[in-house]
Amino acid sequence: MSSIKYVFLLLFILTVISCSGTKNLSEVDLNSIESSVESIDSTPSHYLLTLYGFTNIEEESYQVSINRLNKYSEDVLEIAETSSSTGSPSISAKLNDDPKSLNRVLWVLGEGHYRNHRIELEKPDSSTLSFENLPEIIGGLSTIQQDLNYPPELKTANIQGRVIVSFIVNDFGEVEDPEIIESLHMSADAEAIRVVRNTKFRPGMMNGVPISVDFSMPINFRQ
Repeated sequence: MSSIKYVFLLLFILTVISCSGTKNLSEVDLNSIESSVESIDSTPSHYLLTLYGFTNIEEESYQVSINRLNKYSEDVLEIAETSSSTGSPSISAKLNDDPKSLNRVLWVLGEGHYRNHRIELEKPDSSTLSFENLPEIIGGLSTIQQDLNYPPELKTANIQGRVIVSFIVNDFGEVEDPEIIESLHMSADAEAIRVVRNTKFRPGMMNGVPISVDFSMPINFRQ
């Protein structure tokens, strides 16, 4: 093998090793970091988001927090790296005085931060939403059919068909207020409600902000 081929082989091996050891920063979980939010009544008003609980500025979660905040320059007006009285580092971010800005930044930092500090927004009119805004079933439609139990009385009576359930998928991806809008049989209706309650969703999104969405779903009962 020529020396040039050896060089290319070495470069290929080093590239593979480098890629395999690189962690996707978007996958780093920041929910263990503590956070607080204040609404600052100044001129102009703004939200002050503080992240703390880091061990040092070299900590991965510290660097990832800075990177994520920097990506939202339209929402984050200013970032300050500070230290507490004990010397542990913290990050303060000055945000637009807009609940959507706050919610968007909290969401990108992690669901835990969003749950603790988000401002509830008015549910948008579902008729104005595009397909891209709608919630997604985690695992796909097949997870619903896998969880579905065909009621024995329907099998005995050879009853087949569908139940349509309407509900709200809230901004955490949780199902709220399921109700039957097209019935098949009392047992099928109850099973459809159970399955829908157990379904996990990624929440609907609009401009990077989680939203609550009116949703309906057919549940098919077939032998």
